[in-house]
Amino acid sequence: MAEISKEEKAPSYGVIGDWIYNVATDFATEQRGWFVLIFVLPFSLLFDVYYSVRAWAVQKFYSAPLLHEKRVKGIQDQIRKWREENKGTKLCTARGGWQSISPSLRPYKAKATGILF
Repeated sequence: MAEISKEEKAPSYGVIGDWIYNVATDFATEQRGWFVLIFVLPFSLLFDVYYSVRAWAVQKFYSAPLLHEKRVKGIQDQIRKWREENKGTKLCTARGGWQSISPSLRPYKAKATGILF
């Protein structure tokens, strides 16, 4: 049986840290059901509650129908400015490529003019 070299060993967290690490990883792997009941489900519930409250707040405070005309005018102004500058670039949203649903890279965003929504 081959020995594990020093480079392959897990980092040491001290005596107490190593004991806590070993107990935690043993519990999470050997007692998966209890781990899910004690940690995963409560955190999942907190996550759902947080995002439900956030969605409600965004709907209530940031989607004011009265601001629709102002927002449309802002987008129109950005497009008019793009036309006046006449750089020959294409338009795209100014949202970052990392916010896309697809995991692929978005190289066209670097060459295009971004419009803020």
